Amino acid sequence: MTGTLILGGTGWLGREIAEQLVAHGDDVTCLARGESGAVPDGVTFIRFDRRTPGAYDLAAWLIGAGNRGLTGIYNAVGSEHDLSTVLLAAAKVAGHTGNLISVDDDWLIEHNVNYWAGPRSLPLWLPRSDSAFAQRSRSRFVAAGGTERNLKEVLEDVLADERKRGLDRQRRSGVTREEENLLLNEIARQIASD
Repeated sequence: MTGTLILGGTGWLGREIAEQLVAHGDDVTCLARGESGAVPDGVTFIRFDRRTPGAYDLAAWLIGAGNRGLTGIYNAVGSEHDLSTVLLAAAKVAGHTGNLISVDDDWLIEHNVNYWAGPRSLPLWLPRSDSAFAQRSRSRFVAAGGTERNLKEVLEDVLADERKRGLDRQRRSGVTREEENLLLNEIARQIASD
């Protein structure tokens, strides 16, 4: 039996890695704050906050890469998609029937919306000026057996995971419902005044 320590293991990718390792018979310990959820059944949990003085296939690939002794740098990323493509697909998967509203990068920046991650952010959004960040080569990852599922399947799994962990839980990233409503109201006010 292999003993594995995971830093984290209560969020999306870490939890999936822990689940798959336990399913393979490994002895798994997760060292985490425990704010993102609980560890899977069969995992030893040690609460610890390292901050003190969207993965399922990736989890399987990481475990396999470790078992095969792969070393080096692998950009474990999927194919490039425009944000609008991802958001339209997410709306369809979630059953959204309301209006879709778009604004440009400058508007979001002027209204203090952060990009990529963190508080008051629009996750996955990158201003066009920073789009090179999303253009990393995945060729080494693919050559080492890395795969990806289609976008719809990934979004369905992410939505199921979000529902399982609680849609109304407090987040460390993204805009809050209140912030979102304030931004939408500001957009509506600007449209009405034009």
